[in-house]
Amino acid sequence: MPTYYGYLQPRLARLSRYVWLVVLVPALFHAVQHITLPVLFDATYLLWRGLMFLPFALLLSWVLRRRPSLLPYLVVIRFLLDLQAALAVLAVARG
Repeated sequence: MPTYYGYLQPRLARLSRYVWLVVLVPALFHAVQHITLPVLFDATYLLWRGLMFLPFALLLSWVLRRRPSLLPYLVVIRFLLDLQAALAVLAVARG
């Protein structure tokens, strides 16, 4: 998230006068990042995963374009979600 919305989005805003481009490009990169979780080498599945995540990524991109000060809070929330997922995997692995 910091890469797409903290680094890329402000630079796109300086280079482009099109707000839709400034919102769309980081959201596309963010959605593409999530197509391989879990990894299944099926083109239909990968397309579905990218399209499934795209509406949320567009909403996130639009919100962070309007209010970039929310990014640190969202990063902390994302960290806590990832931590919870990692702890669940460790609990399953331990038996």
